[in-house]
Amino acid sequence: MVRFIIRRFFLLLLTTILVSMAVFLITEVSPGNVARNVLGAFVTPEQEASFLAQLGLDKPAWVRYLYWLIGSDWHASSKVGLPLKRIATPKGFVEWWAVRGNGRPVRWKLSGDDLVALLRHEDGSVIRQKDNQRWITNEKGVSIFWGVDKENRAVKWERRVPSEGYGHLSWDRAGRRPLADRSNTFP
Repeated sequence: MVRFIIRRFFLLLLTTILVSMAVFLITEVSPGNVARNVLGAFVTPEQEASFLAQLGLDKPAWVRYLYWLIGSDWHASSKVGLPLKRIATPKGFVEWWAVRGNGRPVRWKLSGDDLVALLRHEDGSVIRQKDNQRWITNEKGVSIFWGVDKENRAVKWERRVPSEGYGHLSWDRAGRRPLADRSNTFP
C-alpha cells in the first residue's frame, strides 16, 4: 500500500510538471510581439529591447519557465538589496515595499537631483526624506540605485555626470529615457 501511494505521488508530480510545461509552451508560442502590443506600433528598437529585458523576455526559455513557475520576487529582492513585502492599502490595493533593517517599509522617487525615500508608518502615513547616500558609483562614473518605485516595480535609476548631457536616467516600461521626458513617471 505504501509503495502504491508513493508511486501515485510521483505520478502526480510528473503530471503537474508536464501540464505546467504545456501551459508555458502554449503561452510562449502565441503570436504577436508583447512589446509592440503594450508600447504601441511606434516603439523604437531600443525601447523594445529595454522592455523585453525588464520583463525577462530576453532570457533563455528555461529561465523564463523557472520565473513563471516559482516567481521572480526573489530576483527583484536581490536587485534591491532589501527584502520585499506586500502591504494592503485600506482601499484593498496591494503594494510592494522594500523593508529596511529597522522593519520600516520604504520606496523611492527622484525629486530634482535628490533620491527621496518614502518611509511608511504603521498607520499608513508616509514621510519623505532625502536618501542620496544610497547611490553607488561604478567604475565608469555612473551612479546607480536599485529600488522600488511608486508603481510597484523594482527600478534601476542611473545618474550620470551632467557634462555628458544625460542628467538623470531611469528604467521604466518604455525604456531608458531622461527624466525630463518622463516627468509624469516620477512626480
